[in-house]
Amino acid sequence: MRTVLLTLAGMALAGPAAAQHHNHHPQPTQQAQAPDHSRYPAGWHARVDRDASRESVWLMDHGTELHFKTGPAGAVYYNEGWKKEGDYGVSARFRQVAASEHPEGYGIVIGGKELDGAGQRYSYFLIRQTGEFFVATRRGAERAKVVDWTPSDAIRKIDAAGKAENVLAVAVKGNEVVFSINGTEVARRPRAELETDGLAGFRVNHRLELLVDGVAK
Repeated sequence: MRTVLLTLAGMALAGPAAAQHHNHHPQPTQQAQAPDHSRYPAGWHARVDRDASRESVWLMDHGTELHFKTGPAGAVYYNEGWKKEGDYGVSARFRQVAASEHPEGYGIVIGGKELDGAGQRYSYFLIRQTGEFFVATRRGAERAKVVDWTPSDAIRKIDAAGKAENVLAVAVKGNEVVFSINGTEVARRPRAELETDGLAGFRVNHRLELLVDGVAK
């Protein structure tokens, strides 16, 4: 398993790579060791919910895609080189690997500040397998809902195998922030309601497994 440094100059990951994603987490044998889930690719960090162990959530970089998995707690994953200010856009393709026991959300984080401390601040745009999206802002221990869970035909729900593929995008434009799913705008909110200047990354709620590629910033 190789770890790749993701830099701001090369933060676009390659497109579809499902065919390359086979047996990349071998069980421990004399020939292969299990992945070390306490380590993250260079530049990446995780802010785990409810002060849970960092080892309860993990991230692997397969070169063309990122692989996220969470346990009893969810997490915000962020890259210290992914800082954005002013007008910008963030998008990525999310592939849910298997159905979750409960409808749990995942998606894009923007405006991250002090993510390793009590003063954490960020906004996030999530979808879930049942076909709804959600927008909220976190400031310290407080969460403010910007758009509560809302059904959208733009979201591809999980199929019979528990898989789904969706492209999420956030565009900060002047005094507004635009949220899109699979090329369809689903919400537009005043910039003042959100945290926009800061680190970008991903939010993955508990007991989810995702592959993410096509990252554009």
